[in-house]
Amino acid sequence: MLIVAIAIPAAAHFIDAGSIEGIFAISAAGLATLPVFGLMETSLEIKEKRGQLHSELTAMVNLAKREKREFTKDEADKYDRLMQEFDKLGDRLKVTEAEEKRACEMAGRANSSIPDIVLPKETWVNVRSGKPVKVYSFGERMSNDLAPEERNLSLGKLIVSMVTGDYRIAEAEQRALSTGAGSGSVLVPEPLYASVIDAARAKTVTARAGAKMVMMDSKSMSIARVLTDPAFEIKSENDPFTDNADMTFDAVSLDAFTIGSTVVMSRELAADSPNAATAIESAIIDALAVKLDQLALLGTGINEPTGINAVIGVQELDLLGTASIDYTVLIDLWTKLALANHDTTAFLLNPRDIGNLAKMRNDLGVNYVAPDLISAIKRLHTTSIPANLGTGTDESIAFAGDFTKLLWGVRQGMQLEISTTAGDAFKKHQVIVKCTWRGDFALEQPAAFAKAVNIANFPVESGA
Repeated sequence: MLIVAIAIPAAAHFIDAGSIEGIFAISAAGLATLPVFGLMETSLEIKEKRGQLHSELTAMVNLAKREKREFTKDEADKYDRLMQEFDKLGDRLKVTEAEEKRACEMAGRANSSIPDIVLPKETWVNVRSGKPVKVYSFGERMSNDLAPEERNLSLGKLIVSMVTGDYRIAEAEQRALSTGAGSGSVLVPEPLYASVIDAARAKTVTARAGAKMVMMDSKSMSIARVLTDPAFEIKSENDPFTDNADMTFDAVSLDAFTIGSTVVMSRELAADSPNAATAIESAIIDALAVKLDQLALLGTGINEPTGINAVIGVQELDLLGTASIDYTVLIDLWTKLALANHDTTAFLLNPRDIGNLAKMRNDLGVNYVAPDLISAIKRLHTTSIPANLGTGTDESIAFAGDFTKLLWGVRQGMQLEISTTAGDAFKKHQVIVKCTWRGDFALEQPAAFAKAVNIANFPVESGA
């Protein structure tokens, strides 16, 4: 069996083992080792599955107790099926732990205090707890990790049932809660909020550009990052390598901020409209997506996450308010990133600037097309990028970068609060829904991003 040993730096608790930056960062300190065996199932993964089954079994028992009844036939069958799976996992756990012990002994690590963990690509590990940290690239959905029967639950249906008191429309959603839900505050479990976050990510341009989502298992998470790349060299036999003084590391933190939105609607609408659940859920998803892009790109770092625009080390091209957007601006951004040995996965612009690019024509009135150098790179637009900056209040910003190095930290758990009395909701017979979750944003490598600032809005003329 092939064993790859990777060293873990003490200053950084979470390492991206799927990237070359993570491997260099890991090897810098060399304070511990973490073998990677391949893509087999680990004892920790089996324990987590058993824990999830145990939680589901406990929830079924507690629900029957609260309702003072016996299991229905379907519930009894499901309970027996889950118990059989739980027992099978126990047998697999014994075999897997024995195999891991033998592997450690073969590697000379029989007394190691750090367990062996299998790390698929783009999976990190919490060195303190030894547990894997889930990382989702664009196109990977949280809901894919759920059981099939949990993937189509609706947060909108849950909200409508809480407002109207009619739980028949959301029986599955109610069962997913650890406690019964009425008007008030409930902790929304993963089967209910996963679809909301999946949908919000699908709408954000930063995720479509490649941003990864990292599930935080505590309020703060430290991420190792490379500030300057290493320099390789050729040496003669018996000559030493020179000190690689140019390669530097540090850690960036993800700290959970509270991010949320409120939705106000009439109680009659919630009770009478057949699409109320869909409308509520769509409103929450849309508001969340806009806010996520705004924070990821323009967060100030003052009582809110630090967006790309405010991160020190992001490369800058200043147009000084004397030029509007054109393809040369995008090429200059691409060049800055290429000279720093980084890819460009996307350009993000205000819709006005996307429109100005599309209107550019030569003297014959023929539209310009993007040069081959950048023609295959995504050009995405969002109103989260302002176009009213600068002294003339008409200047904008454009972003470019390897957005796979933009991290969304998500502290698991979503708080849902329903009120018919807050503010003047009681007098107006309204319901107010507040949906909050906690998270942060960070850049693995600031130099992998560039921005063009002070982009003017000059009229686009023929030959521009």
